[in-house]
Amino acid sequence: INVRKSKQKKVQKMLEKMKKKAEKNERRKLLGYGEKGNSKKPSARPTKQAQVTKEESDLIASLLVDAQKAVEDQRIAASVDMVAETLTTNATAAAVKVNRTSIVDFEEAQGMVAEHK
Repeated sequence: INVRKSKQKKVQKMLEKMKKKAEKNERRKLLGYGEKGNSKKPSARPTKQAQVTKEESDLIASLLVDAQKAVEDQRIAASVDMVAETLTTNATAAAVKVNRTSIVDFEEAQGMVAEHK
């Protein structure tokens, strides 16, 4: 390539950049069907332990205990509500059944014949 001497360094630098990009793209090549690449497992970064005072750790522990108790209480309350609802539903169904049988008995006693299902 014919280049002026003043622009020679700039062109060399640009060519080096282009070569690096081409090599980078070669490494980034997608694998075809059946090809296996170098499978690198991601390295686990070490985690840093937080520096927490004793007071803060005790506070967090008590908050967690309180939260767990609240969740348990809420579950118990929900199950009690469900049981109460079931009992009232069953009691209502039984009362309706008693009312139906008493109406049928009354109609039979009065001589009214009606077909009830």
